[in-house]
Amino acid sequence: MKKRVIIIVAAVLVVAGVIALIMCLNKKDTREFEIMMETNGGVPLEWDYSIEDTSIVEFVGKRSEVPESDKDLAGGRVYEYYKFKTVKEGETTITFNYNWVTHDGVDKTIKYKVVVDSDLNSTVTEIKD
Repeated sequence: MKKRVIIIVAAVLVVAGVIALIMCLNKKDTREFEIMMETNGGVPLEWDYSIEDTSIVEFVGKRSEVPESDKDLAGGRVYEYYKFKTVKEGETTITFNYNWVTHDGVDKTIKYKVVVDSDLNSTVTEIKD
C-alpha cells in the first residue's frame, strides 16, 4: 500500500513538472521587442524616434531588410526594424517621425504605447489619434 502511494505521488509530481515546463516554454518573453517601420529606398525621407522615458525602455539597435519582391526595384520598399529592451516596470511612449532629408519638416508621425510589467515583459500598441 505504501509503495503504491509513493508511485502515485511520484507520478503526480512528474506530470506537474511537465505541465510547468510546457507553460514556461509557451510563455512569450517580450523583454526585447522590435517595431517595424516601412520606407521606400528612393524617397528623401527617413525615420527617427524618441522615447518619452528612457528609464523604462532603451534602444538596442536597428536593422534594415528589403522584401524579396522588391530586391530588383529601384526605390522599392525597405523595412526598418528598431529593437528596444525593457529596463524597468512602467509605461512610456515611443514616437517615430518620418522626416524629410532635403528640408525641414515631418511627413508622418506614428506613436506606440509601451507598457512594461513587473517581470519586464512588454505590451506594445499603436496609438491611434
